[in-house]
Amino acid sequence: MIEKLLHNWVWKILSLVLAFSLWFVVVSYNDPYVTKSFKGILVEKRNEDAITSQEQAITYLEGETINIILKGSRSKIERLTEDDITAYVDMKKVSITGALDIEVYVIGDIDILEKKPSNMQISLEDIKTIQKDVQIFFDGELANSYIKLNPEITPNQIELTGPESKLAKVASVIVTINIDGVSDDITAIVAPRVQDSTGGEVTDLEISNRQIQVMVPIEKTKKVPVYFRTINKLNNSYRLIKMNLDMEEVTVRGKKEVLENFTSILMDDIDLSLLTDETVELTRNISDYLPEGITLYDGENRAKIEVDVQPIITRDFIITSSDITIKSLSENMKFKFVDEPVVVISIKGIKKDLDKISSQLLGASISLKGLEVGIHDVQLGVILGAGVELMTELQSIKVELSEIEIVEVNAQ
Repeated sequence: MIEKLLHNWVWKILSLVLAFSLWFVVVSYNDPYVTKSFKGILVEKRNEDAITSQEQAITYLEGETINIILKGSRSKIERLTEDDITAYVDMKKVSITGALDIEVYVIGDIDILEKKPSNMQISLEDIKTIQKDVQIFFDGELANSYIKLNPEITPNQIELTGPESKLAKVASVIVTINIDGVSDDITAIVAPRVQDSTGGEVTDLEISNRQIQVMVPIEKTKKVPVYFRTINKLNNSYRLIKMNLDMEEVTVRGKKEVLENFTSILMDDIDLSLLTDETVELTRNISDYLPEGITLYDGENRAKIEVDVQPIITRDFIITSSDITIKSLSENMKFKFVDEPVVVISIKGIKKDLDKISSQLLGASISLKGLEVGIHDVQLGVILGAGVELMTELQSIKVELSEIEIVEVNAQ
């Protein structure tokens, strides 16, 4: 048996080699080796917590995806998909320069001709935490005559955690509330937005609260007139010249249902009995006259009432014969004062009105109408202007009437 196998063994081996070569040529001709490129293969990051557990943040500079060229038989290459390719780095093996070798594994008998980049490049920095107040941005305009009050923000401050370089970019944390055409209270839950100084969004930060509750009270405004009303009587020793309020209306705010029937503000406690000539101004706080649920919104809270109170004084005036006008004296009569009249009258009023009066301007007069010859007591009359009052009773003036003697002249 062995002899048969070894007989012509050289030729047998040559025949085997020739057969294999022929088979290889045929196979290579029908299933040749080809290359195929894959771009943008995602690189898996393994053991990332080896770095993040040390309170360090990773910034990926290069190598998060790679491009590769593979070589293999056409039948295998054509069936190959991205799912058959695994690219990864082991974060535990980061170098001091921040480089990580990208490993590529392909299912099947496939050669890797090229991979770009061959390394992933990263940088490391400390992770920090900062606190930022939550600010509100209102979008739109409320309905006419409505206003927004101070909002309630819960929480009103959040924590941001991330690389120092990222945190340094943070300028504000805002929530946006749409108020266009709104006339009722707003309650909304919104996501905060982290912004840089240009208004751009800062991403890749850990935010302590992803939902912020915002409550915005909305109230209506209304313009109402302001009045005052007096109580009690002014002391008899004074006269009220004027009282002027320094405002006509103010703007108040409140819930629309409360404001609906509110039409004016009345200060109804202005006590005249407390006024004297030293009182020049009264002040009142408008807020003290507002009902519950209504608040002053626009306008001066302190109302001023300008007061002019003058004391009433008495002044004496002396009337003599030269001040008295004689009325209704008959043509055939003449008269004379039995005694030279000196009449003292007292008039009360405020100084401004009394200053306008003099003995000559009182219009003192007596009427002799219908009187016959003889001595008569005639009532003295005077004319008083507005604002003054006669305090004394006018006395009578004694006069004597006599006929005028007619002297006849004889013609020569």
